[in-house]
Amino acid sequence: MQAKENLASKKISLKAQFETIDSEITEVKKRLNAQFKEISVIQKTISGTESRIENKRADRHSLLQSCKVS
Repeated sequence: MQAKENLASKKISLKAQFETIDSEITEVKKRLNAQFKEISVIQKTISGTESRIENKRADRHSLLQSCKVS
């Protein structure tokens, strides 16, 4: 009977530890998802900037080509 009570108390203790760790993992996942969203926004900004730079480069090249032809 004593062993059964010990096992039951150990089970309760382990269950509490599990719940604590599970809540910590959930919190870390939330922070990680927030970081992923922030990274996504930054990557979109970088892509837009790179596109504008490439368009400016193409415009300058076109201007240079038109000057050579003239």
